[in-house]
Amino acid sequence: MSMNATDKLVIVMVGLPARGKSYITKKISNYLNWLNIENKVFNVGNKRRVVCDDKHDASFFDPHCEANVKIRDLLAMKTLDEVLEWISGEGQVAIFDATNSTVVRRQMVVNHINERASSLGIENYNVLFLESICNDAELIEQNILLKLNGPDYRDNKDKMASLRDFKQRLLNYESVYETVAQDEIVHSNVSYLKIINVITITTFNIQGFLPVILNNFLNNFNLTQKKIWLSLSHFEYHEIAELVDSKNLTIFSSSPHAQRKIPLNCTLDQVHDLILDIEASEGDLLVQTADELLINGILKYFLILDDCHPDLTSQLVCIHPHHYSVGLQKFNVLEIPEMTRSNSAMSSTTSCIYTPKDVDELDLTAFNYKNLNLSDLQAKLAQLPHHE
Repeated sequence: MSMNATDKLVIVMVGLPARGKSYITKKISNYLNWLNIENKVFNVGNKRRVVCDDKHDASFFDPHCEANVKIRDLLAMKTLDEVLEWISGEGQVAIFDATNSTVVRRQMVVNHINERASSLGIENYNVLFLESICNDAELIEQNILLKLNGPDYRDNKDKMASLRDFKQRLLNYESVYETVAQDEIVHSNVSYLKIINVITITTFNIQGFLPVILNNFLNNFNLTQKKIWLSLSHFEYHEIAELVDSKNLTIFSSSPHAQRKIPLNCTLDQVHDLILDIEASEGDLLVQTADELLINGILKYFLILDDCHPDLTSQLVCIHPHHYSVGLQKFNVLEIPEMTRSNSAMSSTTSCIYTPKDVDELDLTAFNYKNLNLSDLQAKLAQLPHHE
């Protein structure tokens, strides 16, 4: 396995529309940002909307219309050129977000990457196919409704017409969709991660440190809607149960009687492991700690930074991580209001976020993948469910 810190990675998304690709890319990008890994998402749909003035209905995605197929392929290659130009510089991880739904298209992508990488002098790079498959009808319907508020349809007042058009677009893609097969991975010499219903992970030919840490991350997160409580004060379980509205609360604390034990003073690896534990949790949780590294690590991960820093000891902070957003509320222990407010922007900011030290003094560069203990990480990965 390559452990070269200068390695580059191109993630090639694969999957039908409304199967969670954009959600997964946002989660990955946030995690990489937390580790100070330069990354960027390149979306072919956005390129289409910028380059082509006309709104495209489902007929544009008809796989039997050769002229439109050529236009879509051209847009994909133009977007891929931007990927490679960016990654030839300081960029480390580029995410190529498109359906890439056939073997022919994916081979075209790999060939283009290899040819352009050679001409741009890009070395030590890996290509990862990340395929998102969803057969959960309820989840697909939820994703379709999100699409109706997306850039292709949000200006259309006739939502039923938009729904019919998008479902026809899905049928067009489904008629030619080919899942990634083992012989394709071997032939193209790429790494492969398959996610089914954003839960089950299958891997093959994982090579390079960046694919390894992504495999570790993707094996931990889930879609559970949960609240994350953060406090510098110590509460027993029966006390906190009276303060927060949660029927299924797990307490992470340095207390000897904690449900989940955390150290008094964390190392970077322990902060990293706690973040993965938070992602893996299927219920609400409370983190009780006075450790500044841990507090700041959590706040940075959920994109919560502010220059307001009063004493936190008499306060609880509640973080609401939603699919595409992060919300935060602060509560006085003696007076907890109903939890109704959450922010809608991914880069969440609030008027009063309590951090244990001044923002100017925060050493946020500590959360860097280069500082992780790689041998420990490899040992943990070896214990994960793994299929080849």
